[in-house]
Amino acid sequence: MAPRGGAENESERLEGEALDLLIELARLDEKIDLAEETKYKRPRELEQQTRAVAAQQKKVDEAHEMVVAAKKRIDALNVESQGHEAEIKRLEGQLFSLKTNEEFNAMKHQIKGREEKNEQVQDRILELMMALDELEDRLKAETEALEDERKLLAEEERRTQEDLARAETRIKDLGAKREELAAKLPADLYQLYQSVRTRRGGVGLAHVEGDICKGCDTGLLPQIVARLAARHLETCPHCDRILYL
Repeated sequence: MAPRGGAENESERLEGEALDLLIELARLDEKIDLAEETKYKRPRELEQQTRAVAAQQKKVDEAHEMVVAAKKRIDALNVESQGHEAEIKRLEGQLFSLKTNEEFNAMKHQIKGREEKNEQVQDRILELMMALDELEDRLKAETEALEDERKLLAEEERRTQEDLARAETRIKDLGAKREELAAKLPADLYQLYQSVRTRRGGVGLAHVEGDICKGCDTGLLPQIVARLAARHLETCPHCDRILYL
């Protein structure tokens, strides 16, 4: 009986050591996964800021187009007003060459009509100039916002490069430690761990609290918990993850 007990104790010791190595390996994998997640997420966060710059640039372009359109309209109205003024001057120059009161009154009426039209044009120019002030203020604000977004983008690009470089270094360093650790594990146990990881979202181990597997929040049989307490290797019958206390 003594030799058999000794063999059982040795088996428990070996399984316990393998489980300790496996737990350490799983923690390394968590750190590697976090670094890999950084490599995945940071470029996408940078893309968000790039899109923010593009969206703000669009606002600047739209505001600029409105300013240009308002200026063109004001210029056109100024030309129209100058035309009215030239015509008024021309008509006024003909007043004293008219021979009858009827011709004089008709000309005065024509001049008055031109003056009224010119007043309307001048009023419209004034309205547009007031609107132009607001449009230029908006353009200035949108341009300043664009500069802010560009600064944020430049900072985000710098941070992204630094984060990616750190992540690459961390993955390399942790990967080297992982290889050393994996080499110490029994091949069949390592293959089991890798298989479970692949099937269970990158998580090959599950902690047991009380009699609950925290990998799937399912209750375990008492004998499984007892074997875990005795440092035996066990897998969850529900999620297949390798269990540890």
